[in-house]
Amino acid sequence: MIAINNKKNVEEVIRDLKSKIFSGLKPEQMKIRLKIGFTGTHGTGKTTAMYDLACLLKKEGFDVNIVTEVARSHPAHLPINLKSTAESQTWIFAKMIEKELEARGQIIICDRTLLDAFAYTYRIAPETANAMMPFINHHMKSYNLLFYMEPNLDYLKADGIREIDPKFQKDIKNIIDKTIETKGLKVSYAKTTSTRYLETLKFLKRMYFGEFMEVTEVMEKSRNRT
Repeated sequence: MIAINNKKNVEEVIRDLKSKIFSGLKPEQMKIRLKIGFTGTHGTGKTTAMYDLACLLKKEGFDVNIVTEVARSHPAHLPINLKSTAESQTWIFAKMIEKELEARGQIIICDRTLLDAFAYTYRIAPETANAMMPFINHHMKSYNLLFYMEPNLDYLKADGIREIDPKFQKDIKNIIDKTIETKGLKVSYAKTTSTRYLETLKFLKRMYFGEFMEVTEVMEKSRNRT
């Protein structure tokens, strides 16, 4: 998992994905489908980063399918955010799975992961959330690359749906962090981008395109990241 804490960091990662992974390679060289997930509390820039990455990949000629956040299309009788219920979160959980399973394309980019659904559910209905955990643990393996988005108050702005209470934002972040650390989720987790960033580039190079690139320059840049 690549941890991202600001817009510049997002831009650097996306730029390097283009220059070190996708540049000069043709979509038909992909061996298997790639699934990317953006995870983290609300108001962190996940959606912006997701569309930026999708746009970059489409320009490179890849078949990209975006799985948008489902909470924004919730039924009127199911409240969300601070007023959410166990029923609301169960609907979100099921809808996320449905949309991801229906997605087609060489590269699938998800604006949330089931880890997020767990966090929002756990806050108001721990028993319901814990019942979801076995499936979440299994499903998280379907993401080949995860971007963990750190809270950023610049993105915590009202848009008619988003909850802007900073305590609520922090509560969800804390649940996500604790869940990764204590629930045995099968994901790599790093608070900085350096080591995992390099590992991710190597993995993508090997798994999806074969041995086409040198990583010396990437290694050096990765060591110098803050």
